[in-house]
Amino acid sequence: MGENERPARNLSVALREMRRIYAATGLEIHTITYNDLEGRYGQTLAVPQSTEALCTDMREAMSEAALPGLNVAVVRHYAQGGLLGLSCGIPGFPSRPDISNSEVTVAGFLLAHDPWLFGSVMAHEMGHYLGLFHTTEFHGLLHDPIDDTLECHWSQDYTRDRVLSADECAEHGGIYNMFWSGPQESDFLQHTVTEGQRFVLMRNPMVETY
Repeated sequence: MGENERPARNLSVALREMRRIYAATGLEIHTITYNDLEGRYGQTLAVPQSTEALCTDMREAMSEAALPGLNVAVVRHYAQGGLLGLSCGIPGFPSRPDISNSEVTVAGFLLAHDPWLFGSVMAHEMGHYLGLFHTTEFHGLLHDPIDDTLECHWSQDYTRDRVLSADECAEHGGIYNMFWSGPQESDFLQHTVTEGQRFVLMRNPMVETY
């Protein structure tokens, strides 16, 4: 495979992964379009220095381009280490004619190393923008308000590092796409979206229902 073919193939894999996660809930991702951000926005969004500046620049860039739908920007990486994606709102403001408020970002370096994880992170951040919270936060003290999502509590912190990993919570919600982090040692996929989460997604004005 040539060097020019690999990015396109990896993006195709990532989009297929993202579509698979939403398809399991009965939600279909319609037309996907691609646009390059150039000029000032292209430079500042390549390596965002802060989440606040990122969301401001994203909002301005998307509105200037008048891009409808839910916009996903691929950045190289974040200045804040360890961040894989970001949603500018939970839920975020829906787009309106000539005003593109909707934006989430994903770290582009993932695309070369793990396109499946890239697709999962993309689905996760889109879920935030459409109204979903983490099912369990890293400390195990906060959980989403949805009745049918399992909760993982601090008693599962087997390593006693005060951080609940997806591996430790595998049987307590670690398999959810909206768990706060991905697995480190296990190879399970975080594809699961519950009926309660689907209920929330379906009531977002950006989701078309028929």
